[in-house]
Amino acid sequence: EISPNDREFLVVDGAGYVRKYDLLTGKIVGQLEFTTEVSDVEFILVNEEFSEYSILAGYWGGQMRLWEHDGQMVRKFEGHNNRVSGVSFNSDLAQVISASDDFTAKIWDIQTGSLLKTLNCSVNNFVQMAMYSEKNDVFVLECMGRIEIWDTKTWTQIDSMDGYDLQKLHPEELLVSLFPLGQDGRFTITNIPDKKEIYEFLLSDEYIVLNASFSSDGQWLAAADGQSTIMVWDVGNPTPKYYLLEEGMRCTDMECQQQSVTFSPDGDLLASASEDRNVVRLWAVESGKQIMTLDLRNNVNTVAFSPDGRYLIAGCDDGRIYIWSVIR
Repeated sequence: EISPNDREFLVVDGAGYVRKYDLLTGKIVGQLEFTTEVSDVEFILVNEEFSEYSILAGYWGGQMRLWEHDGQMVRKFEGHNNRVSGVSFNSDLAQVISASDDFTAKIWDIQTGSLLKTLNCSVNNFVQMAMYSEKNDVFVLECMGRIEIWDTKTWTQIDSMDGYDLQKLHPEELLVSLFPLGQDGRFTITNIPDKKEIYEFLLSDEYIVLNASFSSDGQWLAAADGQSTIMVWDVGNPTPKYYLLEEGMRCTDMECQQQSVTFSPDGDLLASASEDRNVVRLWAVESGKQIMTLDLRNNVNTVAFSPDGRYLIAGCDDGRIYIWSVIR
């Protein structure tokens, strides 16, 4: 995770540590030590200048902890008895909701750390993600392919729908969900609060969408099939504008390797990587042409651009992190 001020980034490792690095020098500038493996980290902005931030971390053991940006722990949130899979803050940063593998979501007071409400997933399954809407009128739980919509004032479930992969769609800030590819060769993007399909995208039947990402201006959508193909759409057109990578290799089952796709903040570049390959590829979004291949020493797990678009970061299986300057 890259900090909001573009100066540091956090790395979560398998030993239960979160290390903070200086983005320009690569030197460790802080370390948060935990008693169990960390499953998720999120930044909380303290001021509009991005000069200060807090860090909220969720654990496999079910705990959450809040840290200041200088590494001082502020408080603990205790109550889950299994992995905390995701956290989300409401718009005024007064409350945080946590999703867990213990089949519940919990709402907490950020200032005191006290538990306000425990919510049970109605389908009695893992809660994979929880997220507040931008207007703060509803929050949404993702329970293994089932989306549950809850009222923030009464903490009661008001609706549900099929879907997965909760995202905030910029610039409209819509809370949306991807719907799995059906037999008719299409998948949809649904605006969750009113359950309306706002985008529909067509695929050939051989493809399965496992990962998708919007550009920050909402003009482009990139989706990965999990193995070797990335499809890119101009959002106003349901037919893919082009296919990237090796189109002849298609993924037809859910056991395929996960791919990472992400747009640069200005939407001009697309970075892609796969768990079973040791390269990062950069593409020109407008033309679909590959402009660079970055060869690494081991398989790449994830890629990300810094918020200002000046840096590209990749994390690999061998424990190394690579940082590039993006020069235009």
